[in-house]
Amino acid sequence: MDLLLLPYLEDDDMGNAKFYYFPEPDARQLRTIDLGEKLGELFSEFQYDVAESISRGGRRYLSHGLQREFVTIQRDRMILGEDVAIQLESMQNHLDRGGYVSFCADSDKAYIHPFLNTVEQESATQLFGSNPFKDITGANLPVTGDYVTIQTDSPTSIIEKSKIAGVDSSFSSSTGGNITFNPKMVYTYPERAFLRYYRFWPTLRRAASDIGQNIITNENGRLFSLNVRLYLDTHTLFNFHSGFDGIDRSPNFGPQGVSVASGGANPFAAIDTTGSLHGEDGLLAIYMGLTNSGGFKKQL
Repeated sequence: MDLLLLPYLEDDDMGNAKFYYFPEPDARQLRTIDLGEKLGELFSEFQYDVAESISRGGRRYLSHGLQREFVTIQRDRMILGEDVAIQLESMQNHLDRGGYVSFCADSDKAYIHPFLNTVEQESATQLFGSNPFKDITGANLPVTGDYVTIQTDSPTSIIEKSKIAGVDSSFSSSTGGNITFNPKMVYTYPERAFLRYYRFWPTLRRAASDIGQNIITNENGRLFSLNVRLYLDTHTLFNFHSGFDGIDRSPNFGPQGVSVASGGANPFAAIDTTGSLHGEDGLLAIYMGLTNSGGFKKQL
């Protein structure tokens, strides 16, 4: 498991850390848990399911399966004490029964937007759609200077960090718009991708190995602390994407049943529902190893 430490510095202008979820069963009422303060510690680590093989000629092959980002959220001696501790304990039951939650370390920047164009390496300005979580976290907008995460779904799991250099004046949470980045895009993204504030994770679940472990501890029943480890469920996340990649679909419709997102053509027109590859555009899909088998293979 690779470890990525996210430096965490408190800023007086930051919003409080917040959790958001719809309690299961029923899930009609949004619950927001405001910690009333910033976090004490936040770090992220990536878990990769990778198989390696070496040919008789010495050529190395890697087969990438599931990739998951695990996020550890900690706050010692929470300022709101037992009042917020009991809310978090109720949320733990939701998580332990398989539900997901959203979390942002700075609630003023809880935003996520889908790319509506095929992202090319070294490009700077990109087109985005509406924020699918705006009714949960609020109509927060990207602003110049924000650090962001850009990523695709597993198993390709192309991920990079960038910084916003400019946002169109017409940009809104409901319609999206254009954003310019500096540095420019490191990678080409040949499938659906999301942009999100780099300390916002919209679909967090609890690993089976952690279920039942208390996320709240206390000192003499007076001082209450939070320590929880969750992973980003990208399968659930990408069911909120308004674009079309021809590979993985929401269970509500088939691969060819979704119209092309406004602002961009289907970058996977070379792949049909059977996984067949056509034309020169199919070469990219072959290189990326994107087939209906669900694996991602790359020759190194």
